[in-house]
Amino acid sequence: MQNKLEDKGWLFWTLVAIVIKGIILSYFIFQSNTLYSAKMVYGTSLVSNDYNYILRPVDNYFAYGTYTLEPGATGYFAGRMPGLSLPYMLLRFVFEKENALLLLAALQFLLAAFSVYILARTAQLIIDNKMVFLSTFFLFAISTFTGIFDFMVGLSESFSVSTFILFFYFLVKYLKYNSTRDILLSGCFLAWAIFLRPFLGLLIALVPLLLFVSQYKQLHFKKVFTSCFIFIAPFIFADSCWIVNNYLKAKQFIPLEQSASGVYGTIYSPGWLAIRKFILNTGGECAYYETDSEAAWFREELDDATINNYAFPTRIYNNVSYNRDSLLALRNIYRSYRKNASELSAENPEMQQLDKQVVIIANRYTQQFVNGNSPTYLFYKFGKAFKRLVFKSGSSYLTLPSFSSMNLFQKAIKIKYSLLYYLVLIVGSLGLIMLLKDHKKITLFMILFIANLTATIVLFSDIQESRYFITAYPLLLIATVYSLYKLFPGFFKQKPN
Repeated sequence: MQNKLEDKGWLFWTLVAIVIKGIILSYFIFQSNTLYSAKMVYGTSLVSNDYNYILRPVDNYFAYGTYTLEPGATGYFAGRMPGLSLPYMLLRFVFEKENALLLLAALQFLLAAFSVYILARTAQLIIDNKMVFLSTFFLFAISTFTGIFDFMVGLSESFSVSTFILFFYFLVKYLKYNSTRDILLSGCFLAWAIFLRPFLGLLIALVPLLLFVSQYKQLHFKKVFTSCFIFIAPFIFADSCWIVNNYLKAKQFIPLEQSASGVYGTIYSPGWLAIRKFILNTGGECAYYETDSEAAWFREELDDATINNYAFPTRIYNNVSYNRDSLLALRNIYRSYRKNASELSAENPEMQQLDKQVVIIANRYTQQFVNGNSPTYLFYKFGKAFKRLVFKSGSSYLTLPSFSSMNLFQKAIKIKYSLLYYLVLIVGSLGLIMLLKDHKKITLFMILFIANLTATIVLFSDIQESRYFITAYPLLLIATVYSLYKLFPGFFKQKPN
């Protein structure tokens, strides 16, 4: 039976993945219709909040003839790279908005199903065992840490995971067989992944560096150099087109994305970015859409009881001159700016003065905290950021009600997928160490990819959402299966043909 299953082709396995993922996602689609019915497209696809920043400019282009963030506005928007908006734009040339969104969701679901098969094949390329293929396939097919995004439109997560898996698959094939075709395809899929998630951009330099280090002794220098150039060529070409387009439209050199303060107006004004800097350096949560976060306290319209009862960690008041009343005063100034700038023009001199005042005060408080708590503040800052990125529940994006409102079945689902995430995180981390002994070259790539992703988000991003970590999950899943392969050899024992 096992050999017969192995003989099945990519289409068979993709169809199996479609069935498994479809059954699981159908429940969350049902829940989404219950919780977010107004955001559903034909009751099958959930439009995320990031639609406004990624796909709405495309709709504005077809409605008003301008690629802008706000409907009918002037100017040009390059605040997000077009890894997702370009496929949507191509669909919009043929279909109306709702049908195009539905087709985009269908395409990302189909690619995600195909990537389940590809990840299993990658694991089998690394560990030549048929049960490794089946185990990887099943565990990734049932996973919702990545799979929950497959029916959400307006987010780049589903496509980014699929393209990252394809990039890694062809890279592993290249490392095993030295095929020019494989390194070209790997470069193509990484280019798309970067256009979906720019924080993956360092990989375009890291991979060639690793190839040189790992292959210069085995292969001729010219061969390695040629392979590296072929790998980066798709990104160079795509990014060159993007840069030229941005210069023609905005008269600016924009290699990746415009700065947030330059394109989002009052949403991410210099004042808000200064407050986020203060929150980040004191170890707080900068995402204002996270309830009970420091960012929500500063930004959201709250009742008096919530404002007055909110407690900051006492350590942020160590060795500084500001106090809680000072932070409340800063909040009031910023809230005044947000409220009035939405009614007046953000270019109004009075509004600009308010925002400038926020910048001055927030930066002063940040500097006081850093000077008064160096270097210990770094442990809080980066430690909290790492915790938010990696150790937050792997089920936080499931479309379920709050835990206190869940029934027993929903609580079981929530707990099950949280446990699965932590299993992959912990056992996979151990598996990487075990893999390193038997498959040193490929495992070094895997470890450095995960380290690069983690370091980029923790060290250089104000916000560390757990969904930013999902491209590391497939690599950890392969390592998890390898751990099981080593711990339970009887289960993975192959029967003779």
